[in-house]
Amino acid sequence: KVRSIELNVCQRCAGHLLSDTDFTEAFAIGEKGVEAALKGKSGEMMIFTRISSDPYEVRIESVDIHKIANQEKTVPIEWIVDGNDISDEFLAYLRPLILGEVAIRYGEDGLPIHLHR
Repeated sequence: KVRSIELNVCQRCAGHLLSDTDFTEAFAIGEKGVEAALKGKSGEMMIFTRISSDPYEVRIESVDIHKIANQEKTVPIEWIVDGNDISDEFLAYLRPLILGEVAIRYGEDGLPIHLHR
């Protein structure tokens, strides 16, 4: 059962609409998280640190959860223009996140196959 409070929740739950960046980064950060756990790390959260927007490049790091718990990263107010539009700078930030499509494979029952063996 899902109750949507924010518009972004619905999009996050729509696996058939994910971008190639979403798909690639989800697996990459999951792998890094498993590697950290196997090394005995605990109390840490995996994060993306953007290195460059053009070309798009991120680094995956782990951070002590106590340093970032209950923190939020907001959209800079200068990225919002005319009340409800976005600046070119914000568009440049977002663009790499939404590019590319993932070809979804479907099983015999019409359900998506997300993991391959």
